[in-house]
Amino acid sequence: MPIDLFLNLGGFEDDLFIDHVDTELAFRVQAHGYRLYGIPQAVFRNCMGDAMPVHLAVRLAGVAAPLPAPSPFSLPQRNEPDVPRLRATGGEGLGCCQARHDRLRDVADPPAAVCATAKHDTRSARCNSPALGGPVVSHEEQAGTWSRGALDTVDRCPACGSGKRDARRYSRHDDAGIMPDIWHIVGCADCGSLYLDPRPDAESLPRAYLDYYTHHAEPEEVPQDGAGGLVWSLVHGYLNHRFGMRRTPSNKLGALVFSAIEPLRLKLDYYGRHLTRRKLPKPGRLLDVGCGNGAFLMRAREMGWEVAGCEPDAKAVAACQAQGLDVIHGDVFHTALDVKPFDVVTISHVLEHVTDQRGLLNRVHLLLRTGGVLWVAVPNPESFGLHIFGSAWRGLHVPFHLCIPSQEELMFLVRSAKFCAPKIMRRGAHSQWLWSDSAVIARRERVGIPPRQVLNVARLLTDFLSAFTPRFAEETVIIAHKPEASDVG
Repeated sequence: MPIDLFLNLGGFEDDLFIDHVDTELAFRVQAHGYRLYGIPQAVFRNCMGDAMPVHLAVRLAGVAAPLPAPSPFSLPQRNEPDVPRLRATGGEGLGCCQARHDRLRDVADPPAAVCATAKHDTRSARCNSPALGGPVVSHEEQAGTWSRGALDTVDRCPACGSGKRDARRYSRHDDAGIMPDIWHIVGCADCGSLYLDPRPDAESLPRAYLDYYTHHAEPEEVPQDGAGGLVWSLVHGYLNHRFGMRRTPSNKLGALVFSAIEPLRLKLDYYGRHLTRRKLPKPGRLLDVGCGNGAFLMRAREMGWEVAGCEPDAKAVAACQAQGLDVIHGDVFHTALDVKPFDVVTISHVLEHVTDQRGLLNRVHLLLRTGGVLWVAVPNPESFGLHIFGSAWRGLHVPFHLCIPSQEELMFLVRSAKFCAPKIMRRGAHSQWLWSDSAVIARRERVGIPPRQVLNVARLLTDFLSAFTPRFAEETVIIAHKPEASDVG
């Protein structure tokens, strides 16, 4: 370590620097009265290259005995007490080091009466830590900044409110490697959900979407008119029969063929978000929450639905409106959505992006007519893909995915919003594109994964098993209903 870097950080020769895999050791040291300092990522990139992306510095205060050697197995187990997290990501240069050092020093030994909570989903949680013998601070200064703004510390699971964490911890850059920041996903020991800590604060979070992929219209996964060949005609035949589409060329045998191949049938049913003519013979009003570039709205309109969407991203809204879609620039709480109830509301990979998942589901319950259908999809934190790819798994999608609820917790959230008869749908063949993206991320982040041949076999096995159970699928899909008056009574 260069001596000038020590001086900039206010450190001396008795300072100990610990790599990011051993952060729990640093937290335990802090719990015994030592001070914990976060070193900005930019410092190490400027002085030491990219070899050490995230570090923590622990200054020894009057310690006679040396610290034990750092261990990669020092992460907490399920029965260990919760301790506060401090993360340091990029965005600060050497000129900011001393000021940041002073801020962190000021909060290292807080008054016993001081206890602040993180904003948004953790606003009702109390940050008590048995390891520290009482309340601990959760100041935003502890979280620091990222390349596009400030960070919020998340002391409690946004899904269930628990402060306990399990051994899962995943760290990497964003999927495309556009931003310089390294993000951390941790696991809840009580409900099994995954969540980002720290995360962008409310002011800076929209800046993460400046170059998001939904800003432009994407080609259809299943081509419409003009897709030739026997296979496509069979696919169109199934979609026309199942969802009331009118795609050409079409072969009516497709309904029979794909009904007999369960993994592919489930894949095509997901394509239409399970809004089959058998279950919903008369299409009505449909709202797609967080509709992105409008790909599904176009599909639903083709299926006969009167479609509407809401999307907070202005560029994505412009892409939708360019296609003639009725899309509101705003979130699900926009008053323009209150004009008339909807028959179906779909929430595809949006719930994990928001800070108040309960509030979103409660709002959707109000927007639906009695007997209306809720369709929601999120990544599955128990998926085979996460076990195989680890931090490179595409479903983590940092920093956009703030909280990924487990299947059990998502069922609880849906029931808590007063929906009835929630059902987790089997997914079928679905993992190819997500695993392909995960492999690209793994190569860029230098995450070790199995050879391609092994991955191909594992992927086929995953798709096969997902046709029989949703437990280890790449995503969780739930369908529920707003109860009829008779059901409530």
